[in-house]
Amino acid sequence: MNDTREVDLSPFYVAEVQLADYVLRLREPLVLTPELDDSRQLMCVAYPSLGVDVCAFTRDDLDEALVVEFDVLWRNYAKADDGELSPASRELKRGLLARMEEVARAER
Repeated sequence: MNDTREVDLSPFYVAEVQLADYVLRLREPLVLTPELDDSRQLMCVAYPSLGVDVCAFTRDDLDEALVVEFDVLWRNYAKADDGELSPASRELKRGLLARMEEVARAER
């Protein structure tokens, strides 16, 4: 049986990212539009200025991958000491800090 379905490539609108310990609140919402990769098997989202580059087989998995990606980027770049980062990584850190802020879950 061949189950063919239209792929939902509608944009993700990201105003905040809910994480276990904190929330990342974007100063201005991002619009992230998925595209199919060359194989047409994976949906991918990239936002190079923030270091976002994820792919997944389903929209739900892509949504989860975006949450993980923002968490990793925030923890490994935005919260890192400048002395531990390369010049390119410091530029990424500045972009992250300019576009979002960490909010304690109780402050929501």
